[in-house]
Amino acid sequence: MENHVILDRQTAPYTVDVQATVLDALRRITENQSRVVFLVDEHGTVRGTLSDGDLRRWLVAQPTPDLGAPAVDAANPDFVAVAPGAPVEEITTLFGRGVDRIPVVDERGRLTAIATPNTRTLTIGRRTVGEDHPALIIGEIGNNHQGDVELAKQLVDECAAAGVDTVKFQLRDMAALYRTSSAGDAGEDLGPQYTMNLLSKYSLSVEDMYRVFDHCAERDLT
Repeated sequence: MENHVILDRQTAPYTVDVQATVLDALRRITENQSRVVFLVDEHGTVRGTLSDGDLRRWLVAQPTPDLGAPAVDAANPDFVAVAPGAPVEEITTLFGRGVDRIPVVDERGRLTAIATPNTRTLTIGRRTVGEDHPALIIGEIGNNHQGDVELAKQLVDECAAAGVDTVKFQLRDMAALYRTSSAGDAGEDLGPQYTMNLLSKYSLSVEDMYRVFDHCAERDLT
């Protein structure tokens, strides 16, 4: 069977600050549903890993466990890691016995990605899409805002009220995508030009789109 590995470069869901408490680490493990977090310092260097198993061993060893204790006290400093560009075959041999997240660290020990077995899933924002995961509901806004920022925000609000997970817009680079006809071309079909005029009229600028994106963030939508 052919081996496949996914390199997830969105490392934030899997990391906590090296100064975090055990409770902070537990919360992050609960959020990412991956049974592990990586402790990183201010330089992004991995200082240890903390898995469900590490936490259980630490709890059992404490006469009176203190969840406010530094997570680094419970972490494993001798963790398995691979270098960027490591062969897939090398990475896959490290999976197993509860290990399904392997940090990819550069020559300075900085976290660059998380290697996981290919489970036929993909990540959009904070949501995992694939078998055994809830359906991702997308609110297709497109250009229905008609070039109006406030209408775009209203449509975002309507999508949020409807319970969607993410919203989708369209942004075109008109000059790069469409050929403009020369003035005075005899017999030129005016249909494409008419369509371009409408697209331009009902499009948002990049700056306006960022304003709408900020509003999406306020409504907790991707």
